Amino acid sequence: YGSINVQDMIFFSRLHKEDLKDLRPMCEDLYQYEAVAIYKIPSKNYETLSMGWFSPNHACSSIYVPFHICNNDIYEPYKTGEAAEICLELLTIYGHGFLNESFSKTETVFLNEIDLAENLIINDIISKQKIDDFLTIIDIGMQRQAFLTEKIWIELAKLTKNKEKIQEIIKEIWSENYFSSLKSMKNSIDILTDFDDSNLIKNYILEITLDICKTRLDAVEALDKSCHDAIENYNIAKSKINIKDYEQGFMHLEKSYLQCEQIIKGQLTNDLDLNGIQKNEKIDAFYIFLIIFFVIIIITAIAFRPKKP
Repeated sequence: YGSINVQDMIFFSRLHKEDLKDLRPMCEDLYQYEAVAIYKIPSKNYETLSMGWFSPNHACSSIYVPFHICNNDIYEPYKTGEAAEICLELLTIYGHGFLNESFSKTETVFLNEIDLAENLIINDIISKQKIDDFLTIIDIGMQRQAFLTEKIWIELAKLTKNKEKIQEIIKEIWSENYFSSLKSMKNSIDILTDFDDSNLIKNYILEITLDICKTRLDAVEALDKSCHDAIENYNIAKSKINIKDYEQGFMHLEKSYLQCEQIIKGQLTNDLDLNGIQKNEKIDAFYIFLIIFFVIIIITAIAFRPKKP
């Protein structure tokens, strides 16, 4: 391999006895409860960035979710065992291996987003006093989104018609990173609108999209940064989605998400208006217009001034 990362370890945990020439796998029916934790301990910043990826039950029917050593909470279903029960139900419904490809896409998004969040900390963009709350919010958001994604697959199993078509749509809702996933989820909602029996699934997808954005808003507020425009965009998005105006809803949701990203990275201090244009850029453009206007007046005056006799 040359090097082994978390994604490789997740892949290894989903191997079965036949893949391992009868060696003991992490995933087998002999044991009903098979939770897995993969730990990642960096050589620097280990006191905050040491972390794990947790599969609440068999890795074949669970989405791995992150947790950091500095977290001060986890999502409730992972405390109560509800997340483990959902994953066990998924295993009973779909068996080993069926969900691997789809769940791997979700995990890829989480892995990429965690790398981005940790790089902010490594590069001192997030102050040390805020790291615990910041990472807790990010991690719990992913735990919640994984749980909702698993519930989508539970609902899919209950459908009596169009199951295969809807299944193909669901497989594509997660894509590379959060922003790409928001676009994929918007596409899936547009298609699912034609299927009357997919309302619950559609509602779960919409809940995930709102949660992605709300998690970003919470992260901004945890850093004591202002995000008035992002909040306004989020509230507009929520109201538009509630009345099934998905086009406008997702447009404002994407704006809110991008505003939060820029605020977190220190590229923006809440200067975006609802059209996504920086207010200070508008002011600069106004002054530039005035300067051009006066230059034109001066040139015109010089060009048409009376000639001396």
